[in-house]
Amino acid sequence: MAFKCSSIIKVILGAAGADISFSPNPVKGNLVKLKFSNQPAGIYNIRPITTTGQVVKSLIINNPGGSSFKTFPVSSLKLSRAFYLLEKIDSRQNKTDAKIII
Repeated sequence: MAFKCSSIIKVILGAAGADISFSPNPVKGNLVKLKFSNQPAGIYNIRPITTTGQVVKSLIINNPGGSSFKTFPVSSLKLSRAFYLLEKIDSRQNKTDAKIII
């Protein structure tokens, strides 16, 4: 009697590799690159927050969907050299945080 195995299939729920990331971290120079990977189209709010919980500035970004890059100067966020928590809020009000050193 011969046996035959079925194929193994990997299933990933949601967008594969969906992420929003910042680079370089720590920041070198005056530019920060924001990378959207497999993100839905919509308005995103990026808010740097100090270690004491103060929101320094709010940056509104209109992402066309999919994967894209946005580069902006650190000076536009009015950030001094320090450790920050960058809060990312999408159009559905989902919040995620990333630590960044300026």
